[in-house]
Amino acid sequence: MKKLLLLFFLLSAWLSNGHAQVMRSFVVDTAPSSCIPNEVYITATKAYVCIAGVPAEIGATVGGGTIDGSGTANKVPKFTAAATVGNSQITDTGALITLPGNSVLGKVTKYNGVDTAGAGLVSIRGVVDLTGQTGIVAPANLLTAPAAGLYHIRSYLNTVTPGDGACTATTAFGWTDSTGAKSLSLTSVDVGSTGAAAYNAVDSVIYVDSGDVTYTVVVAGVGCTSQVWDLHLQADN
Repeated sequence: MKKLLLLFFLLSAWLSNGHAQVMRSFVVDTAPSSCIPNEVYITATKAYVCIAGVPAEIGATVGGGTIDGSGTANKVPKFTAAATVGNSQITDTGALITLPGNSVLGKVTKYNGVDTAGAGLVSIRGVVDLTGQTGIVAPANLLTAPAAGLYHIRSYLNTVTPGDGACTATTAFGWTDSTGAKSLSLTSVDVGSTGAAAYNAVDSVIYVDSGDVTYTVVVAGVGCTSQVWDLHLQADN
């Protein structure tokens, strides 16, 4: 009964479009590779109508096709052939997207990773964001017991609200290399009455042999009140 209803629907649709041809139907095991226009072929599960000498599955999207393939969890898929999907070199864990070190992008920064850097990769090891600061910032760790090696430190300090006097905020870093404790002052910004919209962005490279990498901010000058400033730090390697 279902097959008869399907044939009736096909015939009605064909005639409603101004066609007067008689459509012939055949029950077959599988769809033929070629056919005569206006013929219908019915298998146990599908029906096909002959269009331009090629059987077209009824209900399928014209121009569509079958795509095969398999993949690996967390790998971004790509077409490895015209109708085959496989793995690309990109990994997406849901928290971290990683590109290969030999990608066309060259060096890739992993922004949320404290992962071991591979060939051609840069990893951010420490980040500090202090906003609405008004005075001295006591020493604190930018990196806690990092592995020995070279580290790139970036420092950005900007005045939000100038103070009443002649004041300067300076960021200093401390660490230990193979010869002992070291220190370095980077950003120094006028946060006083003449420091409206003042800022300073500086970076440097240090070698850490042991211990922590610390930072502090010292505010020095005369009449240092009412000033407000922000500090942003980053360490990577």
